[in-house]
Amino acid sequence: MGTLLNKKTLAERVSGEFDNFSILRNIDFWLAYADHFTSDVGKRFSQMLNEKDNRLNIDDVTSRVLNNWEKNGLLEAERPEGKGWRKFSIMDLIWLRLVVELRKFGLPIEKIQKARKKLTGGKGFDGSEYPLLEFYVARAFTSRVPCFLLVFEDGRAEPLSDVQLNLGTQLRLFGNCIRISLNYILQEIYADLDLKPQFEHNLYLNPSEFELMSMIRMQNFESIKIKLNDGQIEMLEASRSEKVERRIIDILKEDKYQNIEIKQNNGNIVYINKTVKKKFEAT
Repeated sequence: MGTLLNKKTLAERVSGEFDNFSILRNIDFWLAYADHFTSDVGKRFSQMLNEKDNRLNIDDVTSRVLNNWEKNGLLEAERPEGKGWRKFSIMDLIWLRLVVELRKFGLPIEKIQKARKKLTGGKGFDGSEYPLLEFYVARAFTSRVPCFLLVFEDGRAEPLSDVQLNLGTQLRLFGNCIRISLNYILQEIYADLDLKPQFEHNLYLNPSEFELMSMIRMQNFESIKIKLNDGQIEMLEASRSEKVERRIIDILKEDKYQNIEIKQNNGNIVYINKTVKKKFEAT
């Protein structure tokens, strides 16, 4: 995808690309979308979703089925020299579970190919294979917004929140379609977390709230401090312990504003604690 687009440019470029569905996604939506791909926490969350270090664990999907899907362009997996276990990202696992559901509804392979082509299009950043779908997955994961994938008879695929779905239904933007809950797909993958959708949630988080929820859901910080100003988050400070074998220079490169605490014993580093700081402008 090349150089990262800045937040405003990214929002402007994608805000009119999705035909009739553009009426369901206003500029605030696209600004939140752009923030997911440009903010520090959003980029880390996206990286977590796209790292190919997971194995598939779906009883109904055999190696033979995977080979057929790979042959027909329904998946791409990491497999050295075409041998050994395939490795998937979280987004891959979500997509494959969506394929399983679509096959249960009898949707033919060629229509699922069209759905994948639609979902892999759009503007994101390097390493994001399903950018628009990923954004809805992030919302379902961090704030449990009810999100769905709609797949139509011709293979067109559109992710929507429950609010957008209800509005689109009222405006008669779409007729009959297959509707699959992204929340329940996530719940299958993260069985130990409570990711059931909260249907009363009708608002998108602002950038500071999204970063806070992302930090909490990513579960790699041990403490998070919040400073408020007139009810708005002004400052976030998140701390975690780092592996002592990591190079300090690599830790320093990860964030713009941070404090690093190091403890030594007999010349050896025995403890590294990192505190990341994020300041927000008033909105």
